[in-house]
Amino acid sequence: MIALDRVSAPLLTADGGNVVFAKRVVGSDSKASTGLFIRNLRTRDAAPPKPLTPAGWNVNSAALSADGQSVYFLSAKGGSQQLYVQPVSGGTPRQLTDFPVDVDGFHISPQGDRVVFSSGVFQACGSDLACTSKKLDAHKARKNTGEVFDQLFVRHWDTWNDGRRNTLFVAPLPAAKAAPVKGASAISATLDGDAPSKPFGGNDDFAWAPDGKTVVASIRVAGKQEPWSTNFDLYQLDVDGKQAPVNLTAANPAWDAGPVFSADGKTLYYRAMKRPGFEADRFGVMALDLATGKAREIAPKWDRSAGEIVLSADGSSVYTGADDLGEHRLFNIDIATGKATVVAEGGSIGSPVIAGTTLAYTKNSLKSGDQIVVASADGSSPREITPSAAQMLPEVAFGDYEQFQFKGWNNETVHGYVVKPYNYQEGK
Repeated sequence: MIALDRVSAPLLTADGGNVVFAKRVVGSDSKASTGLFIRNLRTRDAAPPKPLTPAGWNVNSAALSADGQSVYFLSAKGGSQQLYVQPVSGGTPRQLTDFPVDVDGFHISPQGDRVVFSSGVFQACGSDLACTSKKLDAHKARKNTGEVFDQLFVRHWDTWNDGRRNTLFVAPLPAAKAAPVKGASAISATLDGDAPSKPFGGNDDFAWAPDGKTVVASIRVAGKQEPWSTNFDLYQLDVDGKQAPVNLTAANPAWDAGPVFSADGKTLYYRAMKRPGFEADRFGVMALDLATGKAREIAPKWDRSAGEIVLSADGSSVYTGADDLGEHRLFNIDIATGKATVVAEGGSIGSPVIAGTTLAYTKNSLKSGDQIVVASADGSSPREITPSAAQMLPEVAFGDYEQFQFKGWNNETVHGYVVKPYNYQEGK
């Protein structure tokens, strides 16, 4: 099982004709590495996906350029984790950044000329990335091993607080054949909070505005209430540093997350909770009119908690994943009516992306790990383009499973799963 290939994070080129995804493979030396692969969706033959990145590079966080001709990704091939770019048609990766700290996550601007990225830094250092590196070196060189904490968190789940904050920076992308960029400007360092949040935040915690002038990020400002607060707000950050951060969701004392802009930049979609301090509260899908500041929930009668938000090609609906009757299904919600429709089910659906009329996502179940699936935008005609566990292990017999239900406390329906032995026979 450990040696099985594992696929994740599908991306679709702008025309929907190719899917790029990550695949972790284990070599003959038992060492694992993750590379990018590409599959032409216009062909219906059985040709397997082709390797895109060089073997052994161990890449992550891939993103396609707006025209679908280039793929950006992170790799520590040079020692620290930096940003690289490579043509989708193949070729040698080109290093774009050479910062003294790791790049943890990023988004390329809509214009393709700048990058917003997150790094763990000491915020007192401002835009001086080398300052953080020097502080870390000095900490390693000290003779004592004691640590002093004067505020919480000391540790959040499995992440220790060493004084660094996840902070957003903006840097220009180097021109063709130019040297990697070495400097960047901090845009969230004036806010004492992590962007993305620790320890489970990711790239969906921040997003570029379509005009490339601002970035919106979900940030919980620290203070005495931080360890038990869920008051994450969406802050609008000026990438040129001329304007102070603006809190777009100050009216909501609960969690606001996952900003996604409409194509015209007039509406900001995001997920929001209603109960402060209750991190298991339901996430509703919100639409914020940036001109008026008015927000509304687009599907208030849908009693599920929304995951990621992906806008449809025409902007009339959103795709989002949600737990539903023992599965994690993919829904499409009409923005005007709030009607939610299941478009993918049969297991746990994740990482949805849309390009035109093509939808791609990952799917796993109790019988297989993740597979890359492509379908029509409405979820019809799904086809798996990577093998299942049974296809990778034809000599292994997998037991079937089925869902059952019974009446529990207060006569409420309880659902569960039973996994049958591989040689199960009815009645025996």
